[in-house]
Amino acid sequence: MARRHVRLELYSIHGHLDNDNPVDYVSLFSAMVALEGHHHIEGYRQVAIGRAALFAGRLFIVAYIGSSDRNILLFDITARTELTELTPPGRFEARKTYAMIDPKLRLVLIAIGRGNLGPSDLAQLIED
Repeated sequence: MARRHVRLELYSIHGHLDNDNPVDYVSLFSAMVALEGHHHIEGYRQVAIGRAALFAGRLFIVAYIGSSDRNILLFDITARTELTELTPPGRFEARKTYAMIDPKLRLVLIAIGRGNLGPSDLAQLIED
């Protein structure tokens, strides 16, 4: 089984509101528990927030990114056969990404790996 390498990256947050008022990061990110269940489709690319929860003043997010290709092709080495599974509506092959946001310190910690949700994708998701 191949090992999957993940690295942690730390970013600072700087936000702007349309009305030019100062950003209250604690209130903003406390309200983002409502992101749980958010789903965005762009072509075949899909992003979904599976979990968004507050703990000790920090927002923890588990996000999924993947493709909504209609079929998943797997190869069973033992049986030497192909396994093709039709992907039903509402499901997609995904990679899981973990992120933690500390609004008081204005920091984001995100687990980065091949195929995971990247920091620019997370920023766009939060902005949307």
